[in-house]
Amino acid sequence: MKLLPIFLLTYVLCLGAACFSESGPSPEPDLPNYTKGEAIALVQGLLKTHSLENCNRLSVLPITAYVAEYKGNGKWLVYMPVSYGSTNILMGWYIYERTNAIERDAGFC
Repeated sequence: MKLLPIFLLTYVLCLGAACFSESGPSPEPDLPNYTKGEAIALVQGLLKTHSLENCNRLSVLPITAYVAEYKGNGKWLVYMPVSYGSTNILMGWYIYERTNAIERDAGFC
């Protein structure tokens, strides 16, 4: 009879260890592969090859004119406000790290 408490304690400890091991490792943090400057440089490279002259001019603006935000899962949003006289236009592009694809979000370039 003295062995019964030992077996019960061992059983409970084994169950606790099994539950703990099933939870698995904690998920890895979602860190970008690019820096903000690299994401902006990709957009500037796209603008250099654009057929509209106004878009070509945007490519020579300093990096500080652009805002780059990492959205997670390998996706960046690069945007900048552009003023044409009294009209303000928000230009934006999504960049996907896995494919290096650039997709227009807002604006005409």
